[in-house]
Amino acid sequence: MFEYHPTTAGDLSQWTCSRISEIPGNLAGVTPGDLVGSYADYPSISYDQYGNIFATYVGYSEDSNTTTDIIGVASTDGGNTWLQPVYLTNDGANFDYSFVEAAEYAGGEKLHILAPPATMDSLYYLSVPTSALLSVPTRPSEIYIAPLLCGSYESGVGGPIDGVMDTVNNDTLNFIWSPAIGVNGQYEVTISKANDWWFGNWYYRDLLDINYLGVAGMPETGVWYYKVRSHFGGEASPWSEIYDFFYNGTIINHNDWSGISGKPVNVVQPFVLNQNRPNPVNGNTVISFSLPKAGDYSLKVYNVAGQVVSTINGRGNAGNNTINWNSRAVSNGVYFYQLNAAGSTAVKKMVVIK
Repeated sequence: MFEYHPTTAGDLSQWTCSRISEIPGNLAGVTPGDLVGSYADYPSISYDQYGNIFATYVGYSEDSNTTTDIIGVASTDGGNTWLQPVYLTNDGANFDYSFVEAAEYAGGEKLHILAPPATMDSLYYLSVPTSALLSVPTRPSEIYIAPLLCGSYESGVGGPIDGVMDTVNNDTLNFIWSPAIGVNGQYEVTISKANDWWFGNWYYRDLLDINYLGVAGMPETGVWYYKVRSHFGGEASPWSEIYDFFYNGTIINHNDWSGISGKPVNVVQPFVLNQNRPNPVNGNTVISFSLPKAGDYSLKVYNVAGQVVSTINGRGNAGNNTINWNSRAVSNGVYFYQLNAAGSTAVKKMVVIK
């Protein structure tokens, strides 16, 4: 499920696309225990007076791929980032909700929902506190999510490194994965003779626009390991889990694979400032950010007049960091928090309501 909004408010010439649901864990859909919201249909969207956006849709019930429940998700920054999906119902086994007829914010800090069951013989009303959607962590940006390999479960090759190795006796090999990028993503496939990529490394010759690769033959027979990562907007995702298989075919293929030496370079964490949670703020809130390397940071909170009302200095780790901030020293209103670190600066808006 995707949401589109103008990149700049009021300018309809350029739009930003954000995913608000997950992608299935395999090509056949979800299986019990797979990702929340893997099936998404019949969306509805609304917003409150604070600028928070709420979207609802029907998705597979938790631990099921046969019945459906109602799922909700929220954005506090105009649709640029979204929080994790939340199950708003958990009785899909009894009612199997067919679709969301309507879901609107009508005040009172609640989302009001109309939904019929699959039998279409009734219409149910339920109200959900918006706090249920606003109190969960941020959904990671797509580029920070590793692809999920499907392996032999979906007619691909290989499986997890678990002591049981699949043998491929034919010359046609299919590498299949669930995509991590929904729009305009590309994928990189690497294979190796070593499970730590210290030697015998090869890459598929091109970045792929689709989430599978079919080739005839491997550079040599024997045990192979492979993994996949996404590319989008000049950034690369974490690598997927490593799968292995034994190639016992007859075709030796050096045309599709480019040989390299040495271990692939690790993905460097980007500089990212996330939306504070919760927002609006009444007391404590958490501000999280990522740094490309360990170093000093300075976080300043400004009021709408541009005055600094709070300053927090510290030293952050490479990767994810969090700061706790309390609103007791400020009055109600709109504030901006600015992070300076690693030679970069980022700003986000938050609202204080006591």
